[in-house]
Amino acid sequence: MAEPAFELWLEFEAGVRDESYDPALYSFDAENDFFNMIITLGSGERYALNVWTYNYLQSARRQAEQSGENLKGAYLLPPDLLVRRCDRAELEGIVREMIRTGQLYDQWRMHSEYDPPGEIDADAEDDDPIFAAFMRRMYNDPSISILIRPKDDAEAVDPQSSPI
Repeated sequence: MAEPAFELWLEFEAGVRDESYDPALYSFDAENDFFNMIITLGSGERYALNVWTYNYLQSARRQAEQSGENLKGAYLLPPDLLVRRCDRAELEGIVREMIRTGQLYDQWRMHSEYDPPGEIDADAEDDDPIFAAFMRRMYNDPSISILIRPKDDAEAVDPQSSPI
């Protein structure tokens, strides 16, 4: 049986696009963190998942307990997927297994009418189209939009109404 063809976008590899980012304020822990990922199948279907490590589940509970959120940690709204660690090789194996066993669920699917138009500009200075697509999927609300501002400060374009 042939290996399934897919591409995997991992937020923790994408780098930080915000100029105000201070690496001293954020350190990524491969065994205790969370991230978003997009799986693009060979057919072009795309799936967006929010992923936590097992250790981060406990950290999120403690944070909620300390902050008073979610009835002081009495409950958490879960991510789409829990994994052992944030590691590309391991995640690729997990995705292969999920495809093989039919575990890519429709609620994760980024339906074409929600996909950002055209290519993603990794150097964009404003809101991220991938993030907007995640938000539309997470909240099942196609009206959630972002503005894309070209670097020359031309008029902003709403991707929902853009003819691109």
